[in-house]
Amino acid sequence: MLTLTVPNVQGEGLRGELGRIVRAFSRMTARKMFGRAIKGFVRSLETSWNEERDDYHPHLHALLVVPAEYFSKQHDLWITQPQWVSLWQSCYGSKGVKIVDVRPVGEVDAGGWAARRGRTRCCA
Repeated sequence: MLTLTVPNVQGEGLRGELGRIVRAFSRMTARKMFGRAIKGFVRSLETSWNEERDDYHPHLHALLVVPAEYFSKQHDLWITQPQWVSLWQSCYGSKGVKIVDVRPVGEVDAGGWAARRGRTRCCA
């Protein structure tokens, strides 16, 4: 699971910022590093509102599909967290974006599939 963040924006700038995030993610998916390691993804835009500051926190979540080799030390597919940050900064066009969270969503089995243990939660 990859979460890409950007600085908070005021309400009047939210629509433009959401478009910028989508375009930046599209640029990211076209990069060689991404295409070599990531075989597919499902993405979702999320926006939370900070009532105290009256601003919005837009961010993108992407569930990444990777081959079993991604987790192997014998292959050079792994993208480190600092590499994700650099890639996102480059595609977004600002060194001001510093928070990129990437983590597995479950355990990887012998066949290379990640499975979440327990119940899953979906849309409310």
